[in-house]
Amino acid sequence: MRHIHLRNTLSVGHCREDYFRLRRPDYQQEDRLHHDENNNADNVRPCRAASYCGAILGSKKAEEEFNELPPDEAKERLTRLIPMMDLNKDGKLVLPELQSWIYNSFKNLDKDEINEEFSSMDTDGDKKVTWEEYVHKFYSYTPEFLKEMKMKGGQENDEILKIIEDDEEKFKVADRNKDGNLDVSEFPAVLHPYDYDFMYDHEIKRALREHDKNGDNKIDLAEYGMDNEMTQSDEAEKIAEKVKFGEFDTNKDGFLDTEEMKPWIIPSTMENSKEEAEHIMGEADTNKDNILTKEEILENFETFVGSQATDYGKHLHLVHEEL
Repeated sequence: MRHIHLRNTLSVGHCREDYFRLRRPDYQQEDRLHHDENNNADNVRPCRAASYCGAILGSKKAEEEFNELPPDEAKERLTRLIPMMDLNKDGKLVLPELQSWIYNSFKNLDKDEINEEFSSMDTDGDKKVTWEEYVHKFYSYTPEFLKEMKMKGGQENDEILKIIEDDEEKFKVADRNKDGNLDVSEFPAVLHPYDYDFMYDHEIKRALREHDKNGDNKIDLAEYGMDNEMTQSDEAEKIAEKVKFGEFDTNKDGFLDTEEMKPWIIPSTMENSKEEAEHIMGEADTNKDNILTKEEILENFETFVGSQATDYGKHLHLVHEEL
């Protein structure tokens, strides 16, 4: 997915998976083609390059449960959550407090998701994930079936194989001890490459393969704009994309070099936490004083339930469990 301003896209009801789809460019998380082993097109379904489904489902279930609650009970649970976000205990929330809470939420959900995915992939229980286990998890392909696809060839098979080859390259970069497997310390890098400096070169090269159509090793506005189908977008979106491109283009030469591409291709968790906090503040701060009171939070409780501020309702669920 393209780098898009989160505050312009996140809304009430978005699940954790949607957030990470916004967080990661399309070259990094194209919809992975998932075929049955007969390669039937009717059975194709999307599967993300780095699956967030375990953590997403856990949070999403909590959100769905919360959405079934009467408004009074929902607000009551949120009321008990406010003091946990209020770091200086003044009864109000400011942007840094909200950002800090959301950042920790991201980290907690990442940790939960990594543990769940590792356990799911490690089918033989040897505390390592092999490339074969990885491919079977994300694509339901066996090594034999991949060989058959290579032999058959064809545009569709070639495109699928290219996606898998990209993942295999990322797998190898994450494999720091080069034993052909990912242990529990290496696995997070293949799932969340944006958190690991040693993954950056791979992600930048992958982005260039996807976007650099004229092969000059940099991205111009047209190549950046095709990311969002700029030719089909409305004028306001074109202007927004041009402005964002200008922010990335720090030396103002009209191109994004590999260094300037990093915040676009590899947005930081801290920056995304800030953008989501700004989004929530913009939605819930009714008097625009850059402070959220308890009354404003409860008046706009659906904005919080549908955001990372509550791990999409997960924190609210835990508050209930602790009683």
